Amino acid sequence: MQTTMITPPVFLAMAALLVCGCSEPTPGRGEPAPGVSSLEAGLVEALAQRSPLDRIRMLSAQLEHVDSGNLDEARRVIAREYWWLKGTEIDLFMQAWTRIDPAAAVDYARRWPHRPLRKEAMAAALRGWALHDPEAVAGRFDALVPPSSRHRQELAKSMLIGWVESGKPGAIEHVASGPAGAWPYHATTIAGAQTRLLGVPGVIEWAEGVVTSDLPIALRRDLFRRVTGMASRGDPRTVAAWVEAHANREYASGAPRLLAERWVTQDPYAAIQWVSKFVPADDRTAILLGAFSKWLVADFDAAAAWIESVPPVLQNDPAYAAYARVLTQRDAVAARPWAERVHDEKLRQDALEWVASGWYQRDPSAAEIWLEESPLGEDARERVREARNRPRLRPLEGL
Repeated sequence: MQTTMITPPVFLAMAALLVCGCSEPTPGRGEPAPGVSSLEAGLVEALAQRSPLDRIRMLSAQLEHVDSGNLDEARRVIAREYWWLKGTEIDLFMQAWTRIDPAAAVDYARRWPHRPLRKEAMAAALRGWALHDPEAVAGRFDALVPPSSRHRQELAKSMLIGWVESGKPGAIEHVASGPAGAWPYHATTIAGAQTRLLGVPGVIEWAEGVVTSDLPIALRRDLFRRVTGMASRGDPRTVAAWVEAHANREYASGAPRLLAERWVTQDPYAAIQWVSKFVPADDRTAILLGAFSKWLVADFDAAAAWIESVPPVLQNDPAYAAYARVLTQRDAVAARPWAERVHDEKLRQDALEWVASGWYQRDPSAAEIWLEESPLGEDARERVREARNRPRLRPLEGL
Protein backbone atom coordinates (compact mmCIF):
# COMPACT_ATOMS: atom_id res chain seq x y z
CA MET A 1 0.00 0.00 0.00
CA GLN A 2 1.33 3.41 -0.92
CA THR A 3 1.36 6.02 1.83
CA THR A 4 0.18 9.50 0.89
CA MET A 5 2.41 12.28 2.16
CA ILE A 6 0.71 15.41 3.36
CA THR A 7 2.94 18.39 2.75
CA PRO A 8 3.20 20.99 5.53
CA PRO A 9 1.30 23.74 3.65
CA VAL A 10 -1.60 21.42 2.88
CA PHE A 11 -1.62 20.12 6.44
CA LEU A 12 -1.72 23.65 7.84
CA ALA A 13 -4.58 24.58 5.56
CA MET A 14 -6.58 21.51 6.60
CA ALA A 15 -5.87 22.25 10.26
CA ALA A 16 -7.12 25.80 9.83
CA LEU A 17 -10.36 24.54 8.31
CA LEU A 18 -10.87 22.13 11.20
CA VAL A 19 -10.24 24.85 13.78
CA CYS A 20 -12.66 27.36 12.26
CA GLY A 21 -15.23 24.70 11.49
CA CYS A 22 -15.81 25.92 7.94
CA SER A 23 -14.87 24.92 4.47
CA GLU A 24 -13.92 28.37 3.21
CA PRO A 25 -12.77 31.66 4.76
CA THR A 26 -15.47 34.02 6.02
CA PRO A 27 -15.26 37.35 4.21
CA GLY A 28 -14.42 40.31 6.40
CA ARG A 29 -14.60 44.00 5.65
CA GLY A 30 -13.03 44.63 2.28
CA GLU A 31 -13.30 40.99 1.23
CA PRO A 32 -16.18 40.37 -1.20
CA ALA A 33 -17.92 37.03 -0.92
CA PRO A 34 -17.43 34.58 -3.81
CA GLY A 35 -19.58 35.28 -6.82
CA VAL A 36 -20.50 38.86 -6.00
CA SER A 37 -21.41 41.30 -8.74
CA SER A 38 -19.11 44.06 -9.91
CA LEU A 39 -21.19 46.68 -8.07
CA GLU A 40 -21.12 44.75 -4.82
CA ALA A 41 -17.40 44.12 -5.16
CA GLY A 42 -16.82 47.77 -5.96
CA LEU A 43 -18.70 48.89 -2.85
CA VAL A 44 -16.79 46.50 -0.63
CA GLU A 45 -13.51 47.59 -2.17
CA ALA A 46 -14.40 51.23 -1.55
CA LEU A 47 -15.19 50.57 2.11
CA ALA A 48 -11.84 48.83 2.53
CA GLN A 49 -9.82 51.92 1.65
CA ARG A 50 -7.59 53.17 4.45
CA SER A 51 -7.86 56.81 3.50
CA PRO A 52 -11.23 58.40 4.36
CA LEU A 53 -10.97 60.58 1.25
CA ASP A 54 -10.37 57.57 -1.00
CA ARG A 55 -13.14 55.65 0.73
CA ILE A 56 -15.74 58.36 0.23
CA ARG A 57 -14.61 59.14 -3.33
CA MET A 58 -14.82 55.49 -4.43
CA LEU A 59 -18.06 54.88 -2.53
CA SER A 60 -19.72 57.89 -4.15
CA ALA A 61 -18.63 56.76 -7.61
CA GLN A 62 -20.08 53.28 -7.06
CA LEU A 63 -23.36 54.49 -5.55
CA GLU A 64 -23.96 56.73 -8.57
CA HIS A 65 -24.70 53.51 -10.48
CA VAL A 66 -27.31 52.14 -8.06
CA ASP A 67 -30.72 51.71 -9.70
CA SER A 68 -33.80 49.57 -9.24
CA GLY A 69 -32.07 46.67 -10.97
CA ASN A 70 -29.08 46.42 -8.64
CA LEU A 71 -30.43 47.97 -5.44
CA ASP A 72 -30.44 44.55 -3.77
CA GLU A 73 -26.69 44.35 -4.24
CA ALA A 74 -26.18 47.61 -2.36
CA ARG A 75 -28.54 46.40 0.37
CA ARG A 76 -26.50 43.22 0.75
CA VAL A 77 -23.41 45.32 1.38
CA ILE A 78 -25.27 47.32 4.04
CA ALA A 79 -26.44 44.09 5.66
CA ARG A 80 -22.85 42.84 5.83
CA GLU A 81 -21.12 46.09 6.75
CA TYR A 82 -23.63 47.82 9.02
CA TRP A 83 -21.43 47.40 12.10
CA TRP A 84 -18.50 49.29 10.56
CA LEU A 85 -20.31 51.96 8.58
CA LYS A 86 -19.60 55.55 9.65
CA GLY A 87 -21.65 58.72 9.33
CA THR A 88 -20.77 59.82 5.81
CA GLU A 89 -20.89 56.23 4.53
CA ILE A 90 -24.37 55.74 5.96
CA ASP A 91 -25.46 59.03 4.46
CA LEU A 92 -24.22 58.07 1.01
CA PHE A 93 -25.90 54.67 1.10
CA MET A 94 -29.18 56.23 2.20
CA GLN A 95 -28.96 58.95 -0.43
CA ALA A 96 -28.64 56.28 -3.10
CA TRP A 97 -31.41 54.11 -1.66
CA THR A 98 -33.93 56.94 -1.18
CA ARG A 99 -33.61 57.92 -4.84
CA ILE A 100 -35.19 54.57 -5.70
CA ASP A 101 -37.35 53.45 -2.76
CA PRO A 102 -37.40 56.07 0.00
CA ALA A 103 -40.07 54.42 2.14
CA ALA A 104 -38.12 51.16 2.27
CA ALA A 105 -34.90 53.02 3.08
CA VAL A 106 -36.53 54.82 6.01
CA ASP A 107 -38.12 51.60 7.22
CA TYR A 108 -34.75 49.84 7.17
CA ALA A 109 -33.11 52.79 8.95
CA ARG A 110 -35.71 52.58 11.73
CA ARG A 111 -34.59 48.99 12.32
CA TRP A 112 -30.87 49.50 11.68
CA PRO A 113 -29.23 46.37 13.14
CA HIS A 114 -26.61 48.29 15.13
CA ARG A 115 -28.80 50.26 17.52
CA PRO A 116 -26.28 53.06 18.36
CA LEU A 117 -26.33 54.06 14.67
CA ARG A 118 -30.10 53.91 14.26
CA LYS A 119 -30.70 57.64 14.76
CA GLU A 120 -27.90 58.46 12.33
CA ALA A 121 -29.37 56.12 9.72
CA MET A 122 -32.85 57.60 10.18
CA ALA A 123 -31.53 61.13 9.82
CA ALA A 124 -29.76 60.22 6.58
CA ALA A 125 -32.83 58.45 5.19
CA LEU A 126 -35.22 61.28 6.05
CA ARG A 127 -32.87 63.83 4.52
CA GLY A 128 -32.53 61.74 1.38
CA TRP A 129 -36.30 61.32 1.03
CA ALA A 130 -36.91 65.03 1.55
CA LEU A 131 -34.32 65.83 -1.11
CA HIS A 132 -36.56 64.12 -3.68
CA ASP A 133 -40.10 64.47 -2.29
CA PRO A 134 -40.22 66.74 0.79
CA GLU A 135 -43.99 66.97 1.03
CA ALA A 136 -44.36 63.18 1.00
CA VAL A 137 -41.95 62.59 3.87
CA ALA A 138 -43.34 65.57 5.81
CA GLY A 139 -46.81 64.04 5.49
CA ARG A 140 -45.58 60.79 7.02
CA PHE A 141 -43.19 62.26 9.56
CA ASP A 142 -45.52 61.90 12.56
CA ALA A 143 -46.07 58.23 11.77
CA LEU A 144 -42.35 57.61 11.26
CA VAL A 145 -41.17 59.62 14.26
CA PRO A 146 -43.84 59.76 16.98
CA PRO A 147 -44.07 62.83 19.23
CA SER A 148 -42.76 60.74 22.12
CA SER A 149 -39.43 60.14 20.36
CA ARG A 150 -36.54 61.87 22.13
CA HIS A 151 -34.86 62.33 18.75
CA ARG A 152 -37.83 63.95 17.05
CA GLN A 153 -36.40 67.47 16.85
CA GLU A 154 -33.04 66.30 15.49
CA LEU A 155 -34.72 64.09 12.89
CA ALA A 156 -37.02 66.94 11.87
CA LYS A 157 -33.88 69.01 11.36
CA SER A 158 -32.50 66.41 8.93
CA MET A 159 -35.77 66.37 7.03
CA LEU A 160 -35.81 70.17 6.77
CA ILE A 161 -32.21 70.27 5.53
CA GLY A 162 -33.16 67.83 2.78
CA TRP A 163 -36.20 69.95 1.97
CA VAL A 164 -34.05 73.06 1.57
CA GLU A 165 -31.52 71.13 -0.50
CA SER A 166 -34.32 69.99 -2.81
CA GLY A 167 -34.88 73.59 -3.90
CA LYS A 168 -38.62 73.12 -3.52
CA PRO A 169 -40.66 75.71 -1.59
CA GLY A 170 -42.67 75.08 1.53
CA ALA A 171 -40.15 74.30 4.29
CA ILE A 172 -40.74 77.44 6.33
CA GLU A 173 -44.50 77.16 5.82
CA HIS A 174 -44.32 73.61 7.11
CA VAL A 175 -42.52 74.86 10.22
CA ALA A 176 -45.20 77.53 10.70
CA SER A 177 -47.86 74.81 10.82
CA GLY A 178 -46.12 73.15 13.78
CA PRO A 179 -45.76 74.14 17.43
CA ALA A 180 -44.46 77.67 18.03
CA GLY A 181 -42.01 76.38 20.64
CA ALA A 182 -40.02 74.68 17.89
CA TRP A 183 -39.85 77.71 15.58
CA PRO A 184 -36.49 79.10 16.80
CA TYR A 185 -34.77 75.73 16.41
CA HIS A 186 -36.19 75.06 12.97
CA ALA A 187 -35.62 78.66 11.82
CA THR A 188 -31.95 78.15 12.67
CA THR A 189 -31.88 74.95 10.63
CA ILE A 190 -33.48 76.48 7.56
CA ALA A 191 -31.46 79.71 7.73
CA GLY A 192 -28.24 77.74 8.05
CA ALA A 193 -29.04 75.45 5.13
CA GLN A 194 -30.09 78.34 2.90
CA THR A 195 -26.99 80.37 3.79
CA ARG A 196 -24.74 77.44 2.95
CA LEU A 197 -26.45 76.84 -0.39
CA LEU A 198 -27.16 80.40 -1.56
CA GLY A 199 -24.40 82.50 -0.01
CA VAL A 200 -25.00 85.85 1.63
CA PRO A 201 -26.70 87.77 -1.21
CA GLY A 202 -28.82 84.76 -2.11
CA VAL A 203 -30.01 84.02 1.40
CA ILE A 204 -30.91 87.67 1.96
CA GLU A 205 -32.95 87.67 -1.25
CA TRP A 206 -34.71 84.49 -0.11
CA ALA A 207 -35.31 85.79 3.41
CA GLU A 208 -36.72 89.05 2.06
CA GLY A 209 -39.69 87.17 0.70
CA VAL A 210 -40.26 85.34 3.98
CA VAL A 211 -39.99 88.23 6.46
CA THR A 212 -42.37 90.38 4.41
CA SER A 213 -44.93 87.57 4.08
CA ASP A 214 -48.00 86.96 6.21
CA LEU A 215 -46.37 84.23 8.29
CA PRO A 216 -46.60 84.65 12.09
CA ILE A 217 -44.53 87.60 13.27
CA ALA A 218 -42.66 85.49 15.85
CA LEU A 219 -41.46 83.09 13.18
CA ARG A 220 -40.42 85.93 10.87
CA ARG A 221 -38.50 87.50 13.75
CA ASP A 222 -36.74 84.21 14.48
CA LEU A 223 -35.78 83.84 10.83
CA PHE A 224 -34.60 87.44 10.46
CA ARG A 225 -32.35 87.07 13.47
CA ARG A 226 -30.93 83.73 12.33
CA VAL A 227 -30.15 84.96 8.83
CA THR A 228 -28.58 88.12 10.26
CA GLY A 229 -26.36 86.17 12.61
CA MET A 230 -25.24 83.58 10.07
CA ALA A 231 -24.82 85.80 7.02
CA SER A 232 -22.88 88.45 8.96
CA ARG A 233 -20.09 85.94 9.52
CA GLY A 234 -19.44 86.06 5.80
CA ASP A 235 -20.34 89.60 4.71
CA PRO A 236 -21.32 91.94 7.54
CA ARG A 237 -21.50 95.04 5.32
CA THR A 238 -24.12 93.48 3.05
CA VAL A 239 -26.08 92.33 6.08
CA ALA A 240 -25.83 95.82 7.59
CA ALA A 241 -27.53 97.29 4.52
CA TRP A 242 -30.29 94.69 4.86
CA VAL A 243 -30.79 95.39 8.56
CA GLU A 244 -30.92 99.12 7.86
CA ALA A 245 -33.58 98.57 5.18
CA HIS A 246 -35.80 96.87 7.77
CA ALA A 247 -35.16 99.29 10.63
CA ASN A 248 -38.01 99.70 13.12
CA ARG A 249 -39.85 96.65 11.80
CA GLU A 250 -41.05 94.40 14.58
CA TYR A 251 -39.53 91.29 13.04
CA ALA A 252 -36.10 92.99 12.83
CA SER A 253 -35.76 93.66 16.56
CA GLY A 254 -32.53 92.32 18.00
CA ALA A 255 -30.80 92.13 14.62
CA PRO A 256 -28.37 95.05 15.20
CA ARG A 257 -27.02 93.31 18.30
CA LEU A 258 -26.43 90.04 16.44
CA LEU A 259 -24.74 91.84 13.57
CA ALA A 260 -22.47 93.80 15.91
CA GLU A 261 -21.45 90.63 17.77
CA ARG A 262 -20.29 88.98 14.53
CA TRP A 263 -18.84 92.10 12.93
CA VAL A 264 -16.71 93.20 15.86
CA THR A 265 -14.63 90.02 15.63
CA GLN A 266 -13.77 90.78 11.99
CA ASP A 267 -13.46 94.56 11.85
CA PRO A 268 -13.97 96.27 15.22
CA TYR A 269 -13.61 99.81 13.87
CA ALA A 270 -16.24 99.23 11.18
CA ALA A 271 -18.60 97.65 13.70
CA ILE A 272 -18.25 100.58 16.10
CA GLN A 273 -18.78 103.11 13.33
CA TRP A 274 -21.87 101.32 12.08
CA VAL A 275 -23.43 101.01 15.52
CA SER A 276 -22.63 104.67 16.27
CA LYS A 277 -24.26 105.77 13.05
CA PHE A 278 -27.24 103.46 12.81
CA VAL A 279 -28.26 102.32 16.30
CA PRO A 280 -30.23 104.79 18.48
CA ALA A 281 -28.12 106.37 21.20
CA ASP A 282 -29.97 104.64 24.02
CA ASP A 283 -29.05 101.22 22.67
CA ARG A 284 -25.50 101.76 21.40
CA THR A 285 -23.58 101.17 24.60
CA ALA A 286 -25.41 97.97 25.51
CA ILE A 287 -24.98 96.53 22.00
CA LEU A 288 -21.25 97.29 21.82
CA LEU A 289 -20.65 96.19 25.40
CA GLY A 290 -22.27 92.86 24.56
CA ALA A 291 -20.37 92.56 21.29
CA PHE A 292 -16.95 93.12 22.84
CA SER A 293 -17.79 90.81 25.74
CA LYS A 294 -18.67 88.05 23.27
CA TRP A 295 -15.42 88.60 21.39
CA LEU A 296 -13.37 88.50 24.59
CA VAL A 297 -14.98 85.23 25.58
CA ALA A 298 -14.50 83.69 22.14
CA ASP A 299 -10.90 84.85 21.55
CA PHE A 300 -9.54 86.67 24.58
CA ASP A 301 -6.00 87.19 23.29
CA ALA A 302 -7.05 88.73 19.97
CA ALA A 303 -9.73 90.93 21.52
CA ALA A 304 -7.47 92.06 24.37
CA ALA A 305 -4.65 92.93 21.97
CA TRP A 306 -6.98 95.10 19.89
CA ILE A 307 -8.53 96.86 22.89
CA GLU A 308 -5.13 97.59 24.43
CA SER A 309 -3.96 99.11 21.15
CA VAL A 310 -6.75 101.64 20.56
CA PRO A 311 -6.62 105.25 21.81
CA PRO A 312 -8.56 106.19 24.96
CA VAL A 313 -11.40 108.04 23.24
CA LEU A 314 -15.09 108.13 24.05
CA GLN A 315 -16.18 105.81 21.25
CA ASN A 316 -14.02 103.03 22.72
CA ASP A 317 -15.71 103.16 26.13
CA PRO A 318 -17.74 99.96 25.57
CA ALA A 319 -14.57 98.08 24.64
CA TYR A 320 -12.81 99.22 27.83
CA ALA A 321 -15.82 98.42 30.00
CA ALA A 322 -16.17 94.96 28.47
CA TYR A 323 -12.46 94.33 28.90
CA ALA A 324 -12.61 95.34 32.56
CA ARG A 325 -15.56 93.04 33.21
CA VAL A 326 -14.07 90.01 31.50
CA LEU A 327 -10.55 90.62 32.84
CA THR A 328 -12.00 90.70 36.36
CA GLN A 329 -12.57 86.96 36.04
CA ARG A 330 -8.80 86.57 35.68
CA ASP A 331 -7.21 89.48 37.54
CA ALA A 332 -9.36 92.13 39.19
CA VAL A 333 -6.37 94.30 40.06
CA ALA A 334 -5.30 94.43 36.41
CA ALA A 335 -8.90 95.10 35.36
CA ARG A 336 -9.33 98.24 37.49
CA PRO A 337 -7.28 100.64 35.27
CA TRP A 338 -9.38 99.65 32.27
CA ALA A 339 -12.57 100.46 34.12
CA GLU A 340 -11.07 103.82 35.15
CA ARG A 341 -10.27 104.59 31.50
CA VAL A 342 -13.98 104.76 30.59
CA HIS A 343 -15.14 108.35 29.94
CA ASP A 344 -18.91 108.00 30.40
CA GLU A 345 -19.68 108.49 34.08
CA LYS A 346 -22.41 105.89 34.46
CA LEU A 347 -20.61 103.27 32.38
CA ARG A 348 -17.38 103.89 34.35
CA GLN A 349 -19.17 103.53 37.68
CA ASP A 350 -20.83 100.30 36.54
CA ALA A 351 -17.50 98.91 35.37
CA LEU A 352 -15.73 99.85 38.61
CA GLU A 353 -18.51 98.29 40.68
CA TRP A 354 -18.25 95.08 38.68
CA VAL A 355 -14.47 94.96 39.12
CA ALA A 356 -14.71 95.74 42.83
CA SER A 357 -17.31 93.00 43.35
CA GLY A 358 -15.11 90.42 41.70
CA TRP A 359 -12.10 91.64 43.67
CA TYR A 360 -14.02 91.58 46.93
CA GLN A 361 -15.02 87.98 46.43
CA ARG A 362 -11.39 86.94 45.97
CA ASP A 363 -9.49 89.23 48.33
CA PRO A 364 -11.88 91.22 50.54
CA SER A 365 -9.12 92.81 52.65
CA ALA A 366 -7.28 94.33 49.69
CA ALA A 367 -10.53 95.23 47.96
CA GLU A 368 -11.80 97.03 51.09
CA ILE A 369 -8.71 99.22 51.26
CA TRP A 370 -9.26 100.34 47.67
CA LEU A 371 -13.01 100.63 48.14
CA GLU A 372 -12.61 103.22 50.91
CA GLU A 373 -10.66 105.47 48.57
CA SER A 374 -12.59 104.68 45.39
CA PRO A 375 -14.86 107.08 43.51
CA LEU A 376 -17.81 104.75 44.08
CA GLY A 377 -20.74 106.11 46.06
CA GLU A 378 -21.82 104.61 49.37
CA ASP A 379 -24.69 102.65 47.83
CA ALA A 380 -22.33 101.08 45.30
CA ARG A 381 -19.83 100.27 48.05
CA GLU A 382 -22.51 98.47 50.04
CA ARG A 383 -23.48 96.43 46.99
CA VAL A 384 -19.82 95.48 46.54
CA ARG A 385 -19.53 94.38 50.17
CA GLU A 386 -22.72 92.35 49.85
CA ALA A 387 -21.13 90.53 46.91
CA ARG A 388 -19.01 88.68 49.46
CA ASN A 389 -22.14 86.85 50.60
CA ARG A 390 -23.32 86.08 47.08
CA PRO A 391 -22.14 83.10 45.00
CA ARG A 392 -18.68 83.76 43.66
CA LEU A 393 -18.50 85.20 40.13
CA ARG A 394 -18.15 82.32 37.74
CA PRO A 395 -15.66 82.63 34.88
CA LEU A 396 -17.37 83.37 31.60
CA GLU A 397 -17.45 80.52 29.12
CA GLY A 398 -14.22 80.30 27.18
CA LEU A 399 -12.00 81.85 29.86
